[in-house]
Amino acid sequence: MLKLKKPIEGCFRFGWEGREAAIKKLYGRFQHIEVVSIILRFVDPNNFGIISPPVEKFLGLQPQENHVKYYLTYLDSLKIISSHYEHLQRLADVDMALWCLWHLLKNWSNRKFREKWDKEDQNKISGILTQYKMDTFLRKQKLNLALYEVYEQVKENRHEPNRLLLAECLDDKEIDPEIAMVIASYTFECLVWRLIRTAKLENKLEEKTLLNMINKLEDEGFLENTRDAFHRCRKLRNFSIHPWISNLNCDERIEFVNKVNSLVGVRV
Repeated sequence: MLKLKKPIEGCFRFGWEGREAAIKKLYGRFQHIEVVSIILRFVDPNNFGIISPPVEKFLGLQPQENHVKYYLTYLDSLKIISSHYEHLQRLADVDMALWCLWHLLKNWSNRKFREKWDKEDQNKISGILTQYKMDTFLRKQKLNLALYEVYEQVKENRHEPNRLLLAECLDDKEIDPEIAMVIASYTFECLVWRLIRTAKLENKLEEKTLLNMINKLEDEGFLENTRDAFHRCRKLRNFSIHPWISNLNCDERIEFVNKVNSLVGVRV
């Protein structure tokens, strides 16, 4: 059993506003963020929850630079959910509710698992799961957390690689390959427009169309080694964004993303 040489004073009176100080103080003594979360959850269930793999997986939390920041992100996610659902005011109740929901979602398709409940409870649980599927709020929170990793380092001149990563993630027949190509198309157009502005050619354009911009860059000698790639991407882009034209096949989608990715570093 762990014995503390001296007591930990003060950190249990900080509340929500002082959560970071409380976590840091306890983590400095215990060096295990899971242990810290358990202590704080039972001392202050209104403002703290227990870190558990099922809830982490359900929320889709991404790794952070340190354990304290990770737990703070975990609590922020619980707080957002608590603020949305009036009957879940304590963060401890939120993490328990999410744990139960994850457990049911994972196992409800198993007949033997369902048979553990009587008919009345089965109907109640089925109703809960149906409500979850109709509730866009929780799914939005999960998606936001997942997308944050794609965009967390998006800065000036770094939009294209991150958006292309998102396009690659969506380019799956089980997800949304059409939207993936729209993202790739927008990325390509942003690239062309950036080159136009960098080369100070905006006022030399007769018309701001993608074809005119690529032709202008070509006429000014900026696409000597990449001309074919730019025009190929333009054609693939046309097939990507117009639903009345045949969709790109899998190989063409991969080609489009890869070509745009290769052009991101082009400078004028």
